[in-house]
Amino acid sequence: MANNISGFLELLPADRRVEAEITDTFRHVAKLHGFQEIETSAVQTTNSLLQKGETSKEIYALTRLQQYFADNSAAHVQDSELPKHSLRFDLTVPLSNYVRTNANELVFPFKVFQIQKVWRGERPQKGRFREFTQADIDIVCKNIMPEHFETEVPKVLLKILAELQKVGVPKAQMHINDRRLLEAYYKLIGIKDVAIVMQVIDKLDKIGAQKTDEMLSEIGLGADKTAKILDFSAIIAHSKQEFMQKVQEFVTKHGMQETDELLYEVERLGDKLDAITADGFDAVIDTKIARGLDYYTGIVFETFINGHEKFGSICSGGHYEKLIALGKDSYPGIGLSIGITRLMSFLIDNADSELQQKASPADVLVLVNSESTRNASDDLAKTLRSRQIATDVCPFSDKFGKQIRYAEKLGIRYCWFVGENGAGLGNDSGNDSGNDSVKDIVTGEQVPADRNIWSVKAETEVIER
Repeated sequence: MANNISGFLELLPADRRVEAEITDTFRHVAKLHGFQEIETSAVQTTNSLLQKGETSKEIYALTRLQQYFADNSAAHVQDSELPKHSLRFDLTVPLSNYVRTNANELVFPFKVFQIQKVWRGERPQKGRFREFTQADIDIVCKNIMPEHFETEVPKVLLKILAELQKVGVPKAQMHINDRRLLEAYYKLIGIKDVAIVMQVIDKLDKIGAQKTDEMLSEIGLGADKTAKILDFSAIIAHSKQEFMQKVQEFVTKHGMQETDELLYEVERLGDKLDAITADGFDAVIDTKIARGLDYYTGIVFETFINGHEKFGSICSGGHYEKLIALGKDSYPGIGLSIGITRLMSFLIDNADSELQQKASPADVLVLVNSESTRNASDDLAKTLRSRQIATDVCPFSDKFGKQIRYAEKLGIRYCWFVGENGAGLGNDSGNDSGNDSVKDIVTGEQVPADRNIWSVKAETEVIER
């Protein structure tokens, strides 16, 4: 990954190929589940972007250079003036603006996905960038959102991650919680401002228990409440039954009595976990997941790569009830997003797959026996392309060894030797066998090939089509 300006990437062909494989998989699975693709503007009103909460320092504002050169003076520009427009910080707020603008043209529930660039002025670090590609999948409803969408959306995302295992993404585990559950519990122990507590708990994984304890104390909570909050945040369960048992043990340990509200939320979240895992997906209830953004009102998600939890979440989101409103109507929804560039960087740094070494999209390189017979190689390439086999022709006609090394550098696995007017089985002697052959430069195997029936899948069972 080339990087001329800190946090802004210029991808090399091999890196871009990894990113494209992720986005193609996301798009394919989303469409299979009936989600429509949209594109929203990169430029949004600054005020709308500020709905996200603690993001003002990370938003890139836009101004025209003309204002700085007017009258050869910048004296009229006030530092306190807030620019009207900024680059989008995420894809959720642009979606909310999109729905408001087009509500009369949309069919609800509106099942939608986006794959677009976003910009954040945060400190660049491993896996985090200032410009990156994000993919969101959302279901937006009108006035009432059926609860079954709270399990449908995460299952689609987990299906995408399962498909990505084919290109080297390790297995991932989704951690779920519900802000309604946290509210019920925090009320039980006498906390009034639950939103502030959720914002602190959301940082628990990043800052640790000791720092979290200090922050809870700083907002006025005593040692007893702080201990109960941190203890509750340590609950992890793999099923509804386990979750209900652990909550019961917890309240008994602390001498409390479950309220009807808390019990209802425990059972509801447990049911949703069982619905997600019933399809074979890996998910757990994790009561420290809070998603510190205030517009989340229900179930929330964070997803971690198994064995690489310190890398952080690769997929997050939740249920938002009041983010979108238009007149008397509200448009509740649920959404999840994958940081495509973040996941790409993980694959490049950690995974070991053929995809990473493949700069060219071609599966086959047709070799050229001589410049006088280049037309024969071009004709063969046309035949293979007509059958949807990605094919390139070697740009030079040097010895076959050099042409094969060219294929290796580009990550093209199969070299095709044209036999009718050239070397046939492909040795440097130039003997004409009259037969085509294909060499797998990974295994070294070279076999005769019929250009009219040969396919990458049928011959190798490696590349799916």
